[in-house]
Amino acid sequence: MKGKVAAFCRKYQEVLFWLGIGLALDVAFLMVKDAPLVADEGYHLPQISGFLSGNFEVSPHITVLPVYHAIMAGILKLIGAESVAEARLVTFLGSAASIWFFYLIVRRLWPEERYLRTAQFVFLPILFPMHFLIYTDTWALAFVLIALERGLAGRPWQSAAAITVAVLMRQPNLVWAGMIWILLVWKSDSLETTFEAIKSHWYRTTLPFVLVFAGFGGFILFNHGIAVGDRNQHEIGFNPANLWFFGLCFFIFFLPTCVGTLLRFWKPLRKNPIWAGAGFATGFSVFMATYHAAHQYNQASLWFYLRNRLLHWTSRIPAIKVLSFLPALIGLTSFVLGPLRERRFHVLIPVSLASIAVMPLIEQRYYLVAFSMFLAFRRLENRSMERINTAAYALCSYVLLEEIAQNKFFL
Repeated sequence: MKGKVAAFCRKYQEVLFWLGIGLALDVAFLMVKDAPLVADEGYHLPQISGFLSGNFEVSPHITVLPVYHAIMAGILKLIGAESVAEARLVTFLGSAASIWFFYLIVRRLWPEERYLRTAQFVFLPILFPMHFLIYTDTWALAFVLIALERGLAGRPWQSAAAITVAVLMRQPNLVWAGMIWILLVWKSDSLETTFEAIKSHWYRTTLPFVLVFAGFGGFILFNHGIAVGDRNQHEIGFNPANLWFFGLCFFIFFLPTCVGTLLRFWKPLRKNPIWAGAGFATGFSVFMATYHAAHQYNQASLWFYLRNRLLHWTSRIPAIKVLSFLPALIGLTSFVLGPLRERRFHVLIPVSLASIAVMPLIEQRYYLVAFSMFLAFRRLENRSMERINTAAYALCSYVLLEEIAQNKFFL
């Protein structure tokens, strides 16, 4: 009997996997669909409702172009819906595209590990609740992943079209257009071959992305900046504290990678104690001098947001700040040194860090694309540890969602 069950599961594993994922997502949606408006939903829904009623004025609280809002309003108008639950359902169904295209990416790169990797993506705790809320993030992420998948498939015009929509929804996604272009033109044998390929096929691989960047440049000139609304709080600069918080989040959510990286580099560190000690001391000094929450929206007065609580504890309480340095350092180092599928994928590292460092607001939503791509590109560590981590993801995601649904806090 057991053998028959095992054979059945192997034969229909893809169907069973998607049935399980679908059931998990449906349960999660039912948990949150009738909850009160959460955080920035209070800005996004009125914008959508305004478009529905024929008022096309853009709210000053919306920092991005209202493309997501316009599409949402069009769909809700088409199906005759207008309630919060219906708007969340449309967002949920749209965000499902991010799951499907992530699956296509990992099926291409890691066919034997596609189910585990997709489950990790679905249940990533800082992403999971966003699938069901009226936010731009998951739709924009979906179009970035579509662009990446089309790029890996050698379809540059389709890739550029998808990344254009992603940029229209969230302007900072422009950096991923640059990364995907590099992946398209990268030749593993030499830089000379890469440059030769760029010159000989520029109209196919480069022109689509030149048009994306040119269009964005025109937008900046016309808009006098990147942010559409609330500009004073979203001015581009250099914020190393965002990098440290990114490292802390990476340590929490990618513990198997951090453990594996530490084990791989432990012997070299022990062989060079002076250099290791000097690097540790320098890093600690920089951390203590630069890790602080200066942004207005990162203050402890906005205690409703979990990120602000974590920031307060790790940057304002001296003992906890000192203790936070090591996991933040390990997290950042593991992100930089973690093993990836191909050499060209390492371009993810500088692009991610640069895109995060320029953000004045410390917020985990800025890490979603980087974390998603890292999940797709990285080599898995010990399988048992990875499965345990995935189960922890799922448990944590449902706990967070339940608390968010009750409006006790937000991420």
